Amino acid sequence: MAAVGGHGLRRRRGVIVAGIGLSLLVATGSATADTGSAESLISPEEFAQWADSPELVEWAEAAGVSTEGAPAAMASQAEFSAVADRLIGMYGEAKVDAWLSRDKAGSPTYNIRVRTAEVANQAYAVIASVVRVAEQASFNVQVADGWMLADRTAIVDQAASVWVEVSQHLDGTYVDIASGEIVLQINDQATEAEQRELLDVVRSTSELPARLENVGAPFHDHASARGGLNMTTCTTGFAVKNSAGTKALLTAAHCGAQSWYAAGSGTAQTSTFNSQTYNAYADIQVRTISSVHNLVQDVWISGSTYRPVLGVATSYPGNTACRKGKTSGFDCGDIGSTSYKPTWSNACNGVTCNSVFVQYAVATAGGDSGGAVMSYVVGSNPASGYALGIHKGGSSDFGVYSKIGYRRSGWTVDV
Repeated sequence: MAAVGGHGLRRRRGVIVAGIGLSLLVATGSATADTGSAESLISPEEFAQWADSPELVEWAEAAGVSTEGAPAAMASQAEFSAVADRLIGMYGEAKVDAWLSRDKAGSPTYNIRVRTAEVANQAYAVIASVVRVAEQASFNVQVADGWMLADRTAIVDQAASVWVEVSQHLDGTYVDIASGEIVLQINDQATEAEQRELLDVVRSTSELPARLENVGAPFHDHASARGGLNMTTCTTGFAVKNSAGTKALLTAAHCGAQSWYAAGSGTAQTSTFNSQTYNAYADIQVRTISSVHNLVQDVWISGSTYRPVLGVATSYPGNTACRKGKTSGFDCGDIGSTSYKPTWSNACNGVTCNSVFVQYAVATAGGDSGGAVMSYVVGSNPASGYALGIHKGGSSDFGVYSKIGYRRSGWTVDV
């Protein structure tokens, strides 16, 4: 891959500024804000209150940073997402790939791959206008050398039906956004001969590099648990409402009819089917609730702990996402792919799934389906977050969720 810009970079008041007129072939740089301590991002009192919370510990472990460094890491994740949102909004997903990576010390790199040098120059302008790094941060803007994620994902969508015929133990597939390899997630029931044949077929039909990734137990949609809080067999997602003021909850469409339970209560409350997106794009259902109930936009963690939801956000590879599930509780993991294609049995209600789901590193179990997936941020309340999606299913090693943007139109996340 070729890259542009680079030596024209300079730091001014913690902002990365790019000399975008240069036609150089190396484009990596770094900047450090004037202060990088976690406590400087929020007040000492707020940090002390949150420092021992299990959510912070879980998020930090998943992101590969210290607990003290988690607020700064959250700030960099939010900042990277802002850069990616701006560029994709300007040029579309077909012309911009974006992913966050961290080194062993936890320092982030904002990776941007674009189709043309013109878009790369604009990327530097966006970086200059957005970046206020809260920790040591590097960035890497690359001009695509023959491929973009959308190109290879289209190949996967065209050929995956053939691959599934080769191995019924292929649970999902995606393109590694950094390397361009096709990743084949197989479960532990696949024989060695089956794995070799699958790799041969994938490489011959796609003419692309491919690798296997063993995910342990077979993937499936999770709606097997009984009783407990949240919902009858699943988990409530986010609270939503429409323009008429009708109140509703999101959950996974495959869960079917569900009652829901107030936090800490064993009394079932009714919910009524309204609409759903249960197809090749998502597994999300809208269930209305009585107008007598209060519609509060937060996520119940446990006991008297609730985490406010500030709105919706876009998922990006490398970012850390957290899920609250009825069975597995609160768990966080890095996003591996935002163009994931589930291939397990009946994953998309009788049709072939598109490569639009999100795969992330969280363990899942029966009953977690429908749970809220969110991205934590630093702010006046450091434990707040943005809605990313609705948990669909997975295995003991990985989870899959539907992007929040595929919920039925007309229903907004109530803030």
